[in-house]
Amino acid sequence: MHSEYAIEPEAIASDWRNCRIIADLMGYDAGRLVSRFPKEWLQFALETARNPEDERERKRIIEKIIQLKSRTLVPSGRNYGPSKAWVDNAIARHGNEPFRAVVVNEKQDDHDFVVPVDDVDRDHPLFAVPASRGVGRDPESLSESMGALLRNASRILFVDPHFGTFDDAYLRTLRSCLKLVSADCEVVCEVHHSNVKRCMSIEKIEKQVVPRLSDVVHRQTRLVICRWKVRKGGEDFHDRRLLTNRGGVAIGQGFRSAEAHRTTDMSLMDADHCRSIIDRFDTDAGACDIVEPVLEMGWADGSLRCRRR
Repeated sequence: MHSEYAIEPEAIASDWRNCRIIADLMGYDAGRLVSRFPKEWLQFALETARNPEDERERKRIIEKIIQLKSRTLVPSGRNYGPSKAWVDNAIARHGNEPFRAVVVNEKQDDHDFVVPVDDVDRDHPLFAVPASRGVGRDPESLSESMGALLRNASRILFVDPHFGTFDDAYLRTLRSCLKLVSADCEVVCEVHHSNVKRCMSIEKIEKQVVPRLSDVVHRQTRLVICRWKVRKGGEDFHDRRLLTNRGGVAIGQGFRSAEAHRTTDMSLMDADHCRSIIDRFDTDAGACDIVEPVLEMGWADGSLRCRRR
């Protein structure tokens, strides 16, 4: 659902017009992310932004670039040769680990994936990113389609009314998703489901589910399972979504995996809408009440432990 773009620091930081156009196209809710290529990309861009002679323009560029850090900048993981020019590095890396596009300050010949900054706009074929598409329902296709969110978020909410059955079809998806969660920082993963008849009891989750997750829950990851009961006269707990502090996606058929030839619609969510739904789970301000106890899993003394709260 997300495409990664390599942006030459000079292309985004030398001119306010170009900076604004590129930055406004980027974001998890837009499906376009800026690659931190190399690791010092932000530093390089900010150093370039000090060059414009117009003080007001310089400040606007710096502010816009800093905003990218939390809104759209993602680790690249690609090798970078400091002895080569940025453009040469990006073109070389694209061969094995393709970007959606490489945006450069000056036009380059013979590379259809290289876009001069003056040509960047949402109508350019390489910047036309669909807001929704069909995704295979096998666990790998589901998780990889959400991969950018899973790898870069510090809080992840799996929302599906029937997740609480914890049957094999749900567990396979959950395992595939947890494998993609960052192991380099603290991450809280939450499963939110409805109090449907086929929900697995807390006791069975502790005995049957936890052992099947011990090899995919990273040492710095906490997994929280929350069950909700719809209030009388309230709205149904129906929509299936992945919500994170970075952004979210709506998933038509939810997290229940199936054969690869079966598909579900997946759609990017507006950032403000995503945050508003997360707030409902935080404040219990929605149409549901929490069913206690909440089950929390985390590593302690070398094993995955559970506690009820």
